[in-house]
Order: sequence, then C-alpha cells, then structure tokens
Amino acid sequence: MMTSENEGNVEMDVTATSDALIAWCLTTGCDAPTVQHFVRGYASQLRIIGLPVDRIFFAAVVLHSLTATRVWKIMDGTLTETAWSRTEWRDFQQKLATLGAYYRRRKNKGKKGRERET
Repeated sequence: MMTSENEGNVEMDVTATSDALIAWCLTTGCDAPTVQHFVRGYASQLRIIGLPVDRIFFAAVVLHSLTATRVWKIMDGTLTETAWSRTEWRDFQQKLATLGAYYRRRKNKGKKGRERET
C-alpha cells in the first residue's frame, strides 16, 4: 500500500484514492451532461476522497480555426469558462516562457562561481 500525507497531515492510501477517482471518471463522470457538470463533480470527488481542494483549473486545446483553448476554473465556489483565440493562446505561451526564463535566471543568480559538469 502506497501512502502519502496531504497538508492536513492525514495519511491516505494513494492507490485506493486514485482508483476511486479513476472509477468516478469512467462511470459517473462520463455521464455528466456538460463539461461544467464534469468539472464540478470532479472537484467534489477530490474532496470526498480527502483532498482539500479550494481551486481547480481545467484546460483543453481544441482543433478549431478560431478558438485554440477552452478553460474552466472553479475559484471561491464560482465556475467560470473562457475560450482563447489562437493569438491569445500564443501570447500566453510566450509570457509563460518569459516568466520561466526570469525565474531560472533568478534561481541561478548566486551560482556564478560554480562549474557545470558536462
């Protein structure tokens, strides 16, 4: 039995909880009439198995000539849905890459005197 501790220091059986979540996705989750119902049900299921979820984010890259991505988010109990155009999605990816490079530079700032192993 593989176990883990969550933030509340509650030990849980990772295999059993992941199996329960997968079973929900393949049964009740498949019967959800809309994506919104699925997202709400998934968040509820995470809480039922013992994960203290306050926010959840789902995104799907879609094959469409105008829309590139659809996003569903639950925060403070409110479900929002957004669609991004291909331009918005590309700009978002570029911002993420820039932000990632910034944090890598910041992380490595104090390591100038060290040699890299090759």
